[in-house]
Amino acid sequence: MNKKESDSGRLREEEKKYRSIFENAIGGIYQTTKEGRCITANRAFARILGYGSPEELITKITDIGNVYVKPGRRQEFIKLIEKNNIITGFESEVYRKNGGRIWISEHARAIYNTLGNLHYYEGCVEDITVRKRAEEELRISREQLRSLSAYLESAREEERMYIAREIHDELGQMLTALKMELFCLSGKIPGDKEALLDKTKSMSDLIDAAIKTVQRISTALRPILLDDLGLAAAIEWQAEEFQKRTGISCELVSDTEELFIDRNVSIAFYRILQEALTNIVRHADANKVNVTFINRPWNKLMLEVGDNGKGITEAQISSTRAFGLTGIRERVYLLGGEVKITGNEGKGTTLKVEIPYKENRVNS
Repeated sequence: MNKKESDSGRLREEEKKYRSIFENAIGGIYQTTKEGRCITANRAFARILGYGSPEELITKITDIGNVYVKPGRRQEFIKLIEKNNIITGFESEVYRKNGGRIWISEHARAIYNTLGNLHYYEGCVEDITVRKRAEEELRISREQLRSLSAYLESAREEERMYIAREIHDELGQMLTALKMELFCLSGKIPGDKEALLDKTKSMSDLIDAAIKTVQRISTALRPILLDDLGLAAAIEWQAEEFQKRTGISCELVSDTEELFIDRNVSIAFYRILQEALTNIVRHADANKVNVTFINRPWNKLMLEVGDNGKGITEAQISSTRAFGLTGIRERVYLLGGEVKITGNEGKGTTLKVEIPYKENRVNS
């Protein structure tokens, strides 16, 4: 056997080997012209699209663009491949022969002839329907959980408002009435009954303390300022109370005194500030806090809370057990806003929240 015959035999063997790989590949393999005519297809590609054989697929599909469910998807494919000569992970919903729909992922490249003209596109296809369905189910599940979270949060705010009013109105009035009765009683005690007078004085002091406790609990549940004077006043009060209660310096910069906004947005900002300040007390080791609450362009409110503490770590930010931060993110997400949390070791932590709003002069 001469060299030419030997080379020819080797080429036939190589062609046979690659033909076997092509025909028996698990993934679909194809070649198409730019116009959409299918030149070559393997059995896997035919099976993915529901055809009995590659020959049937090539005969029946005269324009591969008609396989895509989304109009213009083939043009998107061509545009990308002409730009980069290669395309990876091109996910599309496509029709099968029986009219059913599946999802595929394509990896393809452009093949040019010796003159530099486009010869055809060749690529491989994977059926990713199961994964896409799982992703969709997961997305729906997340949306349902977020809706449930929003409902529960709304119900909790309503319950807080009800309890706060009951405590303030009912219990507060009862204690005030009791103090008045005690005052009248002490006025009728003879001057020589010092022990009884001391006792009524002690009881009066206890009632005063109880009234203050009722006011504190009522305000913690639902600050009256938030409903009566608006969000800016409530934030100012919260910053002042935080400083009094903790001894941590808290400076506030705000330009939203006359702004009245939707109740859900107001509650969200107030609770986010409340949670941020609570986290600072628990974890930050800070002695100074800066709170900025300003009106941004395009009807966005921005709240920024920064401290000079030890600084939150990336692991803490992404921790699944950071329920306070998760709650903040969910509140912001549900209102179409953005949240950013950053920390520098030894230099503190900054929480920045932006939420769009509609001004509402009759704050509801």
